[in-house]
Amino acid sequence: MRSKRFHSALGPLMLLIVTMAHAQTTEMKDPPRAAVTGTATYRERMALPPKAVFEATLEDISRADAPAQVISRTRKENPGNPPFAFEIPYDPAEIDPSHTYSVRARITSNDELLFATTQNDPVLTGGTQNEVTLLLQRSTGTLPGGNSPESAIPALPASFVGTLPCADCPGIRYQVNLLADHTFVSRMTYEDRNTSLREEGSWQLANDGKTLVLETEHQTREQFALLDEQTLRKLDTNGTEIQSKLNYDLKRTSQFLPIEQTAQGSTQATLENTQWKLTRLGQTSLSDSTQQEPYLLLNPQNQRVSGSGGCNRITGSYKLNENELTFGRMVSTMMACTRGMETERKFLETLGHVTRWKIAGHTLDLFDANKNAIAQFQAEPMQ
Repeated sequence: MRSKRFHSALGPLMLLIVTMAHAQTTEMKDPPRAAVTGTATYRERMALPPKAVFEATLEDISRADAPAQVISRTRKENPGNPPFAFEIPYDPAEIDPSHTYSVRARITSNDELLFATTQNDPVLTGGTQNEVTLLLQRSTGTLPGGNSPESAIPALPASFVGTLPCADCPGIRYQVNLLADHTFVSRMTYEDRNTSLREEGSWQLANDGKTLVLETEHQTREQFALLDEQTLRKLDTNGTEIQSKLNYDLKRTSQFLPIEQTAQGSTQATLENTQWKLTRLGQTSLSDSTQQEPYLLLNPQNQRVSGSGGCNRITGSYKLNENELTFGRMVSTMMACTRGMETERKFLETLGHVTRWKIAGHTLDLFDANKNAIAQFQAEPMQ
């Protein structure tokens, strides 16, 4: 009898010991945790509605050709008044020292976006810290669900490109990238000039659901009519359609086209939709002997290349297959210049021998069939 009672009492005790040992083992296996901390605020003197929600996310933004990957996030309901202190926990094992990370934040209420950051605030890698101070910009827009902007402009991020009229140049190459967090990046490249303008900010759809409003960090605004999922039409400063037979439409590209930082930034330039200034032909560095700097601009929408040979405007076609690149017959205007004609002739002749390309940072090299570097370009800095 004693033996049975002993074993009966021993059973629960052994179960307790095994349970405690399992819990202790599980606790030991939990990954170490770390956190990004910071504060967020906005300039407007206004109180948030009772159902406001503050959210901050830690994102991997290393891939310029893809949306940011959310690593971790934190969320506060009824956050009160700014500044908002926050802490985003993360697993250090998920952080790659060679990647780039940033923090974004936004404030929403029901289905409305009230405030959002409009730029990346880097953290953790590349010499940055794990603490940030964020400035949120005023924004109004509907969040996903119902008659949301995402239903009017699906599958974000999206790129819209086109060549718009210019009063004192052949045209303005315009690109707008719309991101899912209601931010945008745009670039205007003035043809036959060495000038581009890059802007960032927030976007929203007006109450009519058919007008896209871009507001930059400098509080300037641009408006476009949303004709359909594939077409934006530039409006005047009053938000009305421009009465003209000229083209004011931007068309959505089949793939998202990143707009890279300038030569001062750390991201790598892209072959297409970048204005490339010629800096070397063969073994000869270009001097200031031409009237204007030769450059190329590759348009992926129609596989056409435009630019300048240093005297005449040049146009033509190109074919791109991964690292392979060939140019079709180039056509130029017929002006005669006192300087730069010989450089232009060699430039056009060289393009006919191109078979491959390579980009390192903001430098583009073109190669012939024998793998010789025959031309070098530099991405134009954004003004």
